[in-house]
Amino acid sequence: MDAPDRDEIQSEILAHLLAHPEAEETLEGIAEWWLLERTIERRLREVEAALDRLVAEGLLERRGGAGTRSRYRLAERRRAGPAGADRERREP
Repeated sequence: MDAPDRDEIQSEILAHLLAHPEAEETLEGIAEWWLLERTIERRLREVEAALDRLVAEGLLERRGGAGTRSRYRLAERRRAGPAGADRERREP
């Protein structure tokens, strides 16, 4: 394991323990749960930022009302097929 990987793992273990000072776990539990949880949290933030950019660019639509989780889909103009592609080229 090279130093950057080692440093990242050490940082993630310490970050988890700082967030949950009473936590304790086995080697397997730390690898399976703590590090996986931190990876998922980071990945969720990255995916959310990517989705926000795609919505802002008009490539995706965000759906859902207040109090519900958002759902994403291809923007209507992208789903329209060849006619939608023609319309998109003509739009300013």
